[in-house]
Amino acid sequence: LLRETERHWIVEAGAGERWHDLVAWTLSQGYGGLENMALIPGTVGASPVQNIGAYGLELQDRFESLDAIDLATGESFTLDAAQCAFGYRDSVFKHAPAEPTPVARARMSGVPPRGMGLKGRAVITRVRLALPKDWKPGLGYLDLQRRQAEAGVAEPTARQIFDWVCEIRRAKLPDPEHIGNAGSFFKNPTVTPEQCADIIAREPKIVHYPMDDGSIKLAAGWLIDACGWKGKSMGRAGVYDKQALVLVNRGDRHSVDRSVTGGEVMTLAGAIQTSVYERFGIRLEPEPVVV
Repeated sequence: LLRETERHWIVEAGAGERWHDLVAWTLSQGYGGLENMALIPGTVGASPVQNIGAYGLELQDRFESLDAIDLATGESFTLDAAQCAFGYRDSVFKHAPAEPTPVARARMSGVPPRGMGLKGRAVITRVRLALPKDWKPGLGYLDLQRRQAEAGVAEPTARQIFDWVCEIRRAKLPDPEHIGNAGSFFKNPTVTPEQCADIIAREPKIVHYPMDDGSIKLAAGWLIDACGWKGKSMGRAGVYDKQALVLVNRGDRHSVDRSVTGGEVMTLAGAIQTSVYERFGIRLEPEPVVV
């Protein structure tokens, strides 16, 4: 805990810490606000890069600032939320730097300017989060509402939501320690209300969520499942049988010769994209960075 404000606890974590460990630690200290993002694999330092999110909450909703090092100059610098340019699973760290003009280069003084891409240029060292003192449960997603109803809890605590999220994720997502995967492979697409109404007319059961900006987010996993891909494979790349949004390694992940190849994964991903587009007119965008 770095400091307190009237409305927030400001906590800081080193970039190399495990994200889930940070979430668990904040709850143990009595600081709610991160519980919906429990069990997301990866490190604290990676969380701003991807603007990670789950069950209606994104990192940007709790972000205060971060420290990083400019790999070109060795100088440290700090970015706030606006400078990180957060978007849906996106940030300034996922975009290549633009070549600065001579004037801009002279003004930089070793600190990347606002709006400049930082992909491959910076390494994050610390992340600070603002956790709300006036905490309210985030129960906008159907899975959490079902758990709440099953438990018969009218006003759940942050710890209860944390436990529910962990149970839900463990039930339907493969542990990368046992089944090779990169988590959710496709971003949830957003459409206009008119597009959503058109799809609902044809597919009344489609899972969708209204967004604050008026758009509608569709569940990519539902779209993929509706196209019949859940549990199927192409070569050694497969669609997880409990969650169609996750592509898995059906080969031997401990053997280079018998493990899935990048080509097999991308072939499967391309086939899924084609199926979803042909049926729904929606282009799915991969979430992981492909190298």
